[in-house]
Amino acid sequence: MASPAPANNYETVGLFLVQNGYSAVGAAGVCGCIAGESGGDPEAVQFPSDPESGGAGLIQWTPASSMEQYGGTCAAAGIGDNSAAADMQNQMNAILAYNNAQGSSNVAELNALTDPVAAADFYSQVFERPVVEDSDVRPSVAQSVYAFLTGTSAPPPPAPVPGQEYTIQAGDTLSSIAAAAYGAANADAGVAAIEAANPGIDPDDLQIGQEITIPVLGDV
Repeated sequence: MASPAPANNYETVGLFLVQNGYSAVGAAGVCGCIAGESGGDPEAVQFPSDPESGGAGLIQWTPASSMEQYGGTCAAAGIGDNSAAADMQNQMNAILAYNNAQGSSNVAELNALTDPVAAADFYSQVFERPVVEDSDVRPSVAQSVYAFLTGTSAPPPPAPVPGQEYTIQAGDTLSSIAAAAYGAANADAGVAAIEAANPGIDPDDLQIGQEITIPVLGDV
């Protein structure tokens, strides 16, 4: 039975990794980190006016040009002049090369894990090494990619809870999040509170895997 076509870039990367020898758990773990690093966008650049001062691409290679040693390209960062689709393919190949450069034993340990969220934690700590440990891990993305790769059902995402962080899911809007967190009667006030607690959030461009703060009403 043929695998379903990927519905997003996370699933595209996950399927590519599995086709190149990764376990479903290991591949999903990598995708759980990609979600936190770039939102799955191969053209994501941390500082567009000065790409070399920050990260770029799916795993936010830092400085941006460091992806070149692994064959990566990113037109948005001035690294090549390819289409986004070509940059996506080149960066997936570069992720393979980068991971291999971190040591075959680390790749083997990643692929031997049995939980996709644990794999995301491991990939973050051993391969990505962000300043804030596990800050790039998006558990819901790791779980959903694992479900896609294995044909199983992903666990239902956690509901937004006031006073906690929430991970954006497919189909979410600020109105739907506010209604779930505060009740339909308080949805308008909830949207305003969420916007105040998350400066810079774009209600029209919420990213799957993006983490936001759900404030307690009255605290903002």
